Amino acid sequence: MDMSPREYQDYVKNLQKKSPLLKDMALAFAIGGAICVIGQLILNGWLMLLPQDDAATATSVSLVFLSALFTGLNLYNKLARFGGAGTLVPITGFANAVVSAATSGSSRPLWRLDGDRLYIVSDQLDTDRLEARLGKPIINTLDYRPFLDKLQNGETRRFTLTATPVVSKDGKRTPLRTPAGMHQWAEGKLTQAGARLDALDILDIHATRFNRQGRKLTFHTVEYTGEITITDRDKLTQTMLSGIGHGKAYGLGLMLLF
Repeated sequence: MDMSPREYQDYVKNLQKKSPLLKDMALAFAIGGAICVIGQLILNGWLMLLPQDDAATATSVSLVFLSALFTGLNLYNKLARFGGAGTLVPITGFANAVVSAATSGSSRPLWRLDGDRLYIVSDQLDTDRLEARLGKPIINTLDYRPFLDKLQNGETRRFTLTATPVVSKDGKRTPLRTPAGMHQWAEGKLTQAGARLDALDILDIHATRFNRQGRKLTFHTVEYTGEITITDRDKLTQTMLSGIGHGKAYGLGLMLLF
């Protein structure tokens, strides 16, 4: 598959199904409203037994319990596929997210955001959970293995990679900010990954910021594009599945080939 980045974007776009926006909005409104009605009915029941403050607390606990129970039975995620964003009601949506993460049993996936498209590489992609968390996005799943199996030693491929080039010393990571440093980092990582770097361009350099449990994280982010020749297809295949560099939990390290 010899495709430029632009041709690949067009290819993915043609695979996407049109989103029935009005239908999705109506279902989200109906399902979200129904969950709120159930919450009100539970509150009314507790008010018959408890003071108002205690009843409110008991209602929240009840909703969390029911959401966790239905998630464990795989019913909440099925509801999310039907009701989309309506299932993101804060209390029940939060409980669903927590229980889904605890019971999925899969390793952390690789992901990257290109414009309005989210790419995910995972051995166990839970589309029900994605729809529960993101509303009702358009999801197209493709088996990655046939593409990886076709890679051959000596083959030339174009690539894109968003990564955070750093050097580690005494347990401390220092960002590489010079063009030479960023180039050498990418060449070294690609060599370790079973590829020879033939051409490299840096498209963009920026800071990527996240908040994690009250801590502010900042990644020195570099967008690479270029051309490689495959020297060890087994190593490259593993790299395509495991990613390159640090920050993989934050959308960095996933390399795409064309």
